[in-house]
Amino acid sequence: MILNTTLSSDFSLEALELNSTDRKIIKFDLERIQDCLKYLGNPEKQFKSVIIGGTNGKGSVTYYLSNLACKFTNYKIGRYTSPHLISWSERFVINEKIVESKLLARITKEVINEVKEFENKDTSKRKLTEFEIYTIIAFSLFAKEKIDLAFIEVGMGGRLDATNVLETKNVLCSIITNISLDHTRFLGDTIEEIASEKAGIIKENNHIITSAKDSALNIIQKKAKDLNAKCMTENVESLNDYREKNIQLALCAWERIAGQKVKQEYSSFLRSLDFKGRFQLIKKEDIVLDGAHNEEAAIELRKLLEKEFGSRKIIYIIAMLDKDYKSFIRNLIPAKQQRLVF
Repeated sequence: MILNTTLSSDFSLEALELNSTDRKIIKFDLERIQDCLKYLGNPEKQFKSVIIGGTNGKGSVTYYLSNLACKFTNYKIGRYTSPHLISWSERFVINEKIVESKLLARITKEVINEVKEFENKDTSKRKLTEFEIYTIIAFSLFAKEKIDLAFIEVGMGGRLDATNVLETKNVLCSIITNISLDHTRFLGDTIEEIASEKAGIIKENNHIITSAKDSALNIIQKKAKDLNAKCMTENVESLNDYREKNIQLALCAWERIAGQKVKQEYSSFLRSLDFKGRFQLIKKEDIVLDGAHNEEAAIELRKLLEKEFGSRKIIYIIAMLDKDYKSFIRNLIPAKQQRLVF
């Protein structure tokens, strides 16, 4: 699969020097992006938001909520997610349509020019990271297009993630799907350390909705109490299908966002959706595509494969860069079926 970063015949991220090495370095520091957003007129304050974090399922929950809002309200809805599957423009969605290429190219050029102006005037010489610039593009796009409500997926962690510049007065609620070991090099080696980072998206005097459990839930509840935020928990452990778990959490959050009880048609609608790269079945080729990439996700994917395909023979093609692939494989494939080729 070749990742496509081209938006139009005369515009690409490479041409704008966004793929330079110094911009790819992860720098956890909100001050840099906050200062730049202020320089741009704080576009993130011009619409309401829901911020969604967690280890697994945050992209799906973001997708489900955005679809619910688009289907069952008259509001103009934005969705910002990462990473993309095929085209970079997939990250930017308005009313469940990928933003038109020429519009995205125009706003991206404008934002990057302003970012470079900011960096030139900034005496500390702090270059923004690639993800920070993407996030600023999303906020600027949503502001210029007069979005009413945006669903924003956290990139990594939470406390110091670029998306977490959103302020409590502009956030309807925060959502944390679950907590498991992932990105340990950046977020910590224990569930408790990672939960503390993820809980950083909880806003003061606001609402937090989570399906986290055990020690992670305890940390989230304590953080919510410290910030006088109402913590709503949704127990999804009885469900044996990770898609159903994500749908259940999205519906719980929707009750808070929309201020109304969930109707059966909402559940049916979400189950009818086909989210690319999430247990995506290509029937003609008998192929399943899924983005699972950590131990807990492997366990959930295994359950779903057993449910859907029973004892049928499965050939796994797994590609990972910086993940614990041995733990992933051990939890995904039964030992007696493991015939590995690297």
